[in-house]
Amino acid sequence: MGYEMLFTPIKIGSVEVKNRFVVPAMGTNLAEHNGEAGETLISYYTERAKGGFGLVITECSAVSYEGRSLVNECGLWDDSLIPSYRRLTDSVHGAGAKIAVQLRHCGRETKPCYTGGKEVLAPSKIPCPSCQSMPHEMTAEEVYQMIGTFGDAGTQRKKGGI
Repeated sequence: MGYEMLFTPIKIGSVEVKNRFVVPAMGTNLAEHNGEAGETLISYYTERAKGGFGLVITECSAVSYEGRSLVNECGLWDDSLIPSYRRLTDSVHGAGAKIAVQLRHCGRETKPCYTGGKEVLAPSKIPCPSCQSMPHEMTAEEVYQMIGTFGDAGTQRKKGGI
């Protein structure tokens, strides 16, 4: 049994990927503290593209500052971050790969020290077993606001070329 299909292109929606090798979303904590894609993060993903991967999926990227659970998590909460992700996208594309992003809000899996002291938000008032922070139970209105935040983050990343 061969693995010839691994080396053939695949279409995902309207995007054609050159092969079936994928870098999955894995946390690196290599973004800048303000959420930007700095040179270290850009280099990390570009090297994987140069290594022959057809698709690179960036690590979890917070849709809001208070949705972070890492000190140096990729950010999607402000248009000022777009140029850094455009540089990341251009670099990965230049090395021959496509790029995608994992959008997320960490919910209860964070601590106020990662959220700028803001209240931890979650769908229920049950603390994370590892972080131990008591979250604010989101109201229905806050849930709808979060849905909008995810949409805004997706639009922002699209502006960044992803």
